[in-house]
Amino acid sequence: MASGTVVKIKREDDEMDSQQHLGGNPFAALFSSVNDVQRFIAVKDVDRSDPVRQMSASIELAEDHQKNDPVDSDEALTLSYALERIFLITLDVENSALKPSRSVFLSDMFASNHKQTRLDMNVLEQAVFERLLMQQLKGNVIASALPDESDPQAAYVEAVEPAVLLYLGQCYARLLAEKTFEKVTTGHLKKCKDIIISNATTALVMTDLYTGQNLHQQICDLFFNSTSTSNFDSVKEFLQRVFVSLDESEEASLNDSMAPSLEIIRTELLRLSILDPMVRHYLEFLKFMSTTPCLAQVLINYSMPTNEKDGKGYAVSLLGSVLSLSCLPKNQLVTAEFFNKPSTVSQQEHQITERNLWLLIKNLNDEIYTAFYNMLRLSPEIRHLLLKWLGKCLHANAEKAKMWTQHAAEDGTLAPDGFMLNLGNVLLRLCKPFSKPQSDNLMKVDVAYAKATVNDDDESRVRGKHLQGRV
Repeated sequence: MASGTVVKIKREDDEMDSQQHLGGNPFAALFSSVNDVQRFIAVKDVDRSDPVRQMSASIELAEDHQKNDPVDSDEALTLSYALERIFLITLDVENSALKPSRSVFLSDMFASNHKQTRLDMNVLEQAVFERLLMQQLKGNVIASALPDESDPQAAYVEAVEPAVLLYLGQCYARLLAEKTFEKVTTGHLKKCKDIIISNATTALVMTDLYTGQNLHQQICDLFFNSTSTSNFDSVKEFLQRVFVSLDESEEASLNDSMAPSLEIIRTELLRLSILDPMVRHYLEFLKFMSTTPCLAQVLINYSMPTNEKDGKGYAVSLLGSVLSLSCLPKNQLVTAEFFNKPSTVSQQEHQITERNLWLLIKNLNDEIYTAFYNMLRLSPEIRHLLLKWLGKCLHANAEKAKMWTQHAAEDGTLAPDGFMLNLGNVLLRLCKPFSKPQSDNLMKVDVAYAKATVNDDDESRVRGKHLQGRV
């Protein structure tokens, strides 16, 4: 046998012995294969006095590992591109069809993280926070020139969105629409949601962190700008989770955090005509608030007048401002918006106006009833709070039944007629289940209710007695 053949066989035998020896080493389990262990040992055997050779060997080892583990590499790259599409941020200036058409390059983070080019779950929280604090967004936009790009200007505006809550709300909508998370680890979806909600909650708790931003106006803008879009459900879910997170936070009160936004909405509602297209958006917000216990409680508490005996105070509250939407004037001193000079308009025009108003009023009453019904069924505590609001409102406006109501309205002490008509419509609908002829529910009504009295709020809650005064 030739000497070269003998040497080759001996080398192969030595390699097999080495692999068997390493395979029995418990620390070898930290590597993906025995070959990786051998390469690691080779790096360590390089002359330590030559750092250049040692670094080159380390890079070679990392490249070999990436080649030998393509599944892990592909998944990491897929996740990175998905995070870029969701948050419109990047650490990579290279172009790719899988990247968003416009994204913000996080240059400071790129430099501080040893020029890492991929986004992953370990750096995502830091990346999002840095994006929110960036002042020069427009100067850091990276464009991926895609041939099928339909609206580059819209993509650019979306990428450089400066408003914190609008940006986070859009990220949440893109997250729910992202299909990549069906293929990668399911825990990534939850962590992304948590990061978005956490940053939004922090912004509302620590408003001074984001100078120059009207975060409470952003809540209104985010909701009302999405009511007619395909992202409306995503926005509602986002805001609901943010408000629930605020309610659970020990650092802030949900009532205090939402008060500025609710005041914006209340003020806008009081100036609206029933013909205004924005009415539909505000009714959607009312229904949104009525489906979550903590939000419904905030809505009712914010609608309670400071002076509970002020009848008009209920009409100008948040709930009352919706009930006050009407075709009737809000008081006798205001010029009627409709049918002001009937003799100057043809009968046909009157009929068209009446038909349009009836449709608007019916839709208004349907939406208000839905919100009240939702709250009554939400929880015993919310039911008690709403019934208490209704009982105090009716008691404060009891004088509406007397002949001198017109003079009281001029003095501004009672709720307007339009408010009372809409409230009466809601109450009649709520009475419908036990008002039908021969209804079985009628027998459930306690005949002693009218004479029952309660001494405090706790007794009112237990006995279900909320109407005040003589019935």
